[in-house]
Amino acid sequence: MAANRQPADYLPARRNWLGGTLSVAGWLVLPLPLKGLAATTHEIVISSLVFAPQQISARAGDRVTWRNDDIVPHTATATDHSWDTGIIEPGQQITLEIPAGAGAGAGAGATYYCLYHPSMKGGFAEHRYKPVFSAGLF
Repeated sequence: MAANRQPADYLPARRNWLGGTLSVAGWLVLPLPLKGLAATTHEIVISSLVFAPQQISARAGDRVTWRNDDIVPHTATATDHSWDTGIIEPGQQITLEIPAGAGAGAGAGATYYCLYHPSMKGGFAEHRYKPVFSAGLF
């Protein structure tokens, strides 16, 4: 009976096989992000009455750690007073999450200063990640 089969009889099976193969191949070549959008932790060292680095590129949800390597206490206080680390004693560190809306606006950022030493200033520029994509496994 197999000898009487026409080529058209095999088309549904071929379509199913081809459809399944393309479906799997499609998943493999979908653009896959190479760089996750997970929060990043940035470290700022306070020493000799200076925040170093003075500027960082960050986004809402990132974490910033201020470490006081100086001999006097400091703070990192938003210029608009929307956030504050509180007092960071010598040898201590404080970590905050950059709040959503901080530095809202195109290309804007947030600036901060030390309440005890107002000439100490720092900031972060709003960083909008551009996804980096891969062509998959091929």
